[in-house]
Amino acid sequence: MNGLSGTTWSSEDRMPYQGIGATLIKSTSPEQELPQWWPAALSRILFLLELPENWDSYDAKKINQQIAYHAAQILLEITRPGIPEPSIVPTVRGNLQFEWHTRGIDLEFEVKSSVLISVSFEDTVTGNEWEKDLDYNLIPLKDVIRQLVSRD
Repeated sequence: MNGLSGTTWSSEDRMPYQGIGATLIKSTSPEQELPQWWPAALSRILFLLELPENWDSYDAKKINQQIAYHAAQILLEITRPGIPEPSIVPTVRGNLQFEWHTRGIDLEFEVKSSVLISVSFEDTVTGNEWEKDLDYNLIPLKDVIRQLVSRD
């Protein structure tokens, strides 16, 4: 499901989320429109937090709660009208990765810590591709999200 619902979330709508979810919901402004897919994305993150050690039977680490919190914050920060729903996957290192493979763009970013994000980008239309580690400067990530949203 793409785009925004066109409605804002009242404080009553935000109450069902517990723990990490409640903290994230409280950090959004009352007027902020969230994508229709936001509740499902938050549920996915919360589900992934419940995976046990060795969830893949190859010694994968449990998802780090701080990483999950920062990952969801970053997703909120880069979200803009028209952004498609990302795939949210666990990594064996206990991190979270967000992926978009649509509209001729392959974009993946892995949140490795509260200050380190690894981004991989490929635009199959223009041939532009790069991989970067980002810290607090999310501008390169926001720029490719803008490209993704603007492409039909």
